[in-house]
Amino acid sequence: MQKFWLLVLAASLGGLPAVISLSIKRTDVKDPVTVGQSLDNEETLYFCNITLGTPKQSLRLVLDTGSSDLLVLSSSCAYVSPDFNISYADATGAAGDYVTDNVQIRGATVKDFQFGVGYSSSSSEGVLGIEYATNEVQIGRLDKSAYTNLPQTMVKSGLIKSNAYSLWLNDLGADTGSIVFGGVNTGKYHDELQTLPIQTVNGVYSELIIALTGISLSSSSNYHNYSSSNALPVAVLLDSGSSLTYLPKAIIQIGIDELVLNSGDLRFRNDARACIFGIVPAGDSAAVLGDTFLRSAYVVYDLSKNEISIAKTNFKPTEDNILEIGTGDDSVPAATLVSNPVTSTVADGSGARIGGPTDFPKHFVMVAAAIGYVLAI
Repeated sequence: MQKFWLLVLAASLGGLPAVISLSIKRTDVKDPVTVGQSLDNEETLYFCNITLGTPKQSLRLVLDTGSSDLLVLSSSCAYVSPDFNISYADATGAAGDYVTDNVQIRGATVKDFQFGVGYSSSSSEGVLGIEYATNEVQIGRLDKSAYTNLPQTMVKSGLIKSNAYSLWLNDLGADTGSIVFGGVNTGKYHDELQTLPIQTVNGVYSELIIALTGISLSSSSNYHNYSSSNALPVAVLLDSGSSLTYLPKAIIQIGIDELVLNSGDLRFRNDARACIFGIVPAGDSAAVLGDTFLRSAYVVYDLSKNEISIAKTNFKPTEDNILEIGTGDDSVPAATLVSNPVTSTVADGSGARIGGPTDFPKHFVMVAAAIGYVLAI
């Protein structure tokens, strides 16, 4: 029996400033003020293909709304500083230099763009971080000023009008999803976009965090509301670089097949394959709505207005309708603000997780198995 998780993200669901995740074919986006890019779905992570440097080299990077720097693992570009040293919440990281060169995303070229080269790295993947520039490595580690990261540079270059983008991950079984910088695709979601305020971390907009105020489970035959937990409301990071969803243990409930992932090489002692349930305890870390949630949502990240707009995803779109995100009060087309949203939650900013279930430390897998989140298939 198919079930659907509904995460209520505001005190009441009135209307919201609308922006939503969208999927675009390369031939569909011809408006010069939006930039559309296909994403490769590897089930545990989503990858974006870009071209970097002179001469050009094609790269495949993890798309990450939980970090702010673009990281590649090798490049010969113009040196800026030796200050690049990034760590992610899954214990991977990289160290090297900041450099500049040209970056091309689906035909749109960003010149003299600053990014990090990790000459020493504990991961085999590069990362395209598109969060607030205030979360860049050189700010957090060295207290330096921010540089213009990719979304900001697109605005500065005139490629898009606003520091905003929409994300559509598509179904778990789909090969691709997509992101549209500077635009929204109304064909990729149902109903209307509802807009929530982004929460600050220590008074600063640095991470894409909103308030989670309730959780319910519904199916064709029943409905359960789990919103009475003392753990709510809780600050949650909407992180495309996190394979799973991490919530306070007090509010976790077993859900649907869409939230169960193949665990790669993880096996039980009898050599039976295992899978990992897509919602797991956050422990002492920040709560995260990762890809197991984001696949069911269309999400518009409006960094210029410090708002996030969400709608229910359309897994079977029949047409694209791409609209530009502009500036001003009505910048996101057809978006409606949520009435009386939670505007202040405790957010510690411990954020991003890069990596899938096979990257988990052994003690985590054992704990997960003990509480029933690792299942035989």
